[in-house]
Formats: sequence, structure tokens, C-alpha cells
Amino acid sequence: MTERIRADILIGAYRPGEWLRQMDLQETYQATRFQIRRALDDLVLMGLAEHVPNRGIRLVSPSTEERHQMTEVRVILEREAALSLVENVRDADITLISNAAEAFDRAIEGGSYATLRQLNHHFHRAMNRPLPNTIMANLLNDLRERDLPGSWTGWAGASGLKASSQQHLDMVDALRARDGERLSNIITLHINRWKTQP
Repeated sequence: MTERIRADILIGAYRPGEWLRQMDLQETYQATRFQIRRALDDLVLMGLAEHVPNRGIRLVSPSTEERHQMTEVRVILEREAALSLVENVRDADITLISNAAEAFDRAIEGGSYATLRQLNHHFHRAMNRPLPNTIMANLLNDLRERDLPGSWTGWAGASGLKASSQQHLDMVDALRARDGERLSNIITLHINRWKTQP
């Protein structure tokens, strides 16, 4: 149950700061009270939601400062991961990553926001999958997904989507060239894109 709600949060079905009402969730997910309570507790532990005494559970809505701090941590880890990735990635992995980047690129023209979010997460998870350090791969996924739920995105319209997609494609090119420094630089730009949005 937790994973179903979490997946919906990540594709933007719920917005930052939105209250997660137990009865509504029971109806939406056709779940028992116990299942929803446990899922809400899990979401709080994951850092996606917070418990507000005498009010309930709501999705976190981090301040700009918290987002800057999260971005700083992500850049440090992702740059190191990029160097490891180019040393360990296989041609078959690059093909999967490339396919994910191209699927996102194709969806820009007519895909729904939820579809684009899913494809974006699929691309980034495909990028982390070949890492030999699975703890790092899982941590990178968790940090990215905790930083991006709902409407927190660097996609300010079509131009933002196209820029994000081009960076995905550039990452694939850097992987094919086994150029860790270039990959690190592209990833750094990609993670920091939200700072340049109006």
C-alpha cells in the first residue's frame, strides 16, 4: 500500500503541503484503515510526509533553504556515482538508459504530466541501476524522489521539458564515451536546474 501511495505522490497526484486524509485514501485505494495508517507512518519515515499534531498527515513542503541543502548533498553523491558508473556500465546498460531517455523525449509532445514524471523516474533509476554500490544507488533514488514529489520540478513549460530531455540525452552520450567528468558536469547542471526557474 505504501508503494502505491508513494508512486502517486511521485507522479504528482498529490501536491506538496496537501493533507493526506485517511478516509479519502481508504476509498481511493480500496484499503483498510490499518493499511492506510501503516502507509502514512511509512511515508513519514521516508520523509515524504509529516505528522502535524491534532491535524493529521500532510506532504512535506520544504523551504528554499532545505531544497538548496538537498541539492548540495545530491550533487556531491551524484558526481561520485557518475565516475563509478562510467567504469562499470555495460553496453546493455547504456542501451536501456538510452531507451529510457528517448521514451521521455518522445513523450514531451503529447504525454501527460503523470506519464512524464513516470518516464523521468524510470530514466534516473536506469542510470543508477548499474552502480556496483547498491546502497548508493538506492540512496540516490530516495534523495531524488524525496526532492521531487508533486509539483516540485524544473520543468517550467515546454522549454524546461526540452532542456531536461536534452540533458538526459547528453548523459547517454557521455556514458557511451565513458567520460566521467562530462557526465558529472551534466548531472550537476541537471540537478541544479530548479534554481534557474522563475
